[in-house]
Amino acid sequence: MNGFVTNSSTLPRDGAKFPPTRLVTRLNRSPLFDSRLSYLKVLALTLLREIASAENMEEADETIDLQAEVRRFETELIRSALIHTGGRQRQAARLLGTKVTTLNTKIKRYKIEI
Repeated sequence: MNGFVTNSSTLPRDGAKFPPTRLVTRLNRSPLFDSRLSYLKVLALTLLREIASAENMEEADETIDLQAEVRRFETELIRSALIHTGGRQRQAARLLGTKVTTLNTKIKRYKIEI
């Protein structure tokens, strides 16, 4: 399935797959589409970092650095909240349930960029 809801009566006669009104352009994208796209970008970047981390592990019996893992997880949560809120720290802090000053300190400590 391609994600579009169509039936044969809505298809144009010239053989094109979808009517021009169904095409999504940068100018007419909905906020919901942009939000989903942002989530997919965060997910893709997180997956790539996880793959890189897994490749760096030498053996299965290697110990895990808890502080480093917590830092990495916290960084991803903060980055995701900032992307979701369009970089607005006050809204991101509210979303994460923390104070703005705490969020700002962690952004600087972890050198988070958007």
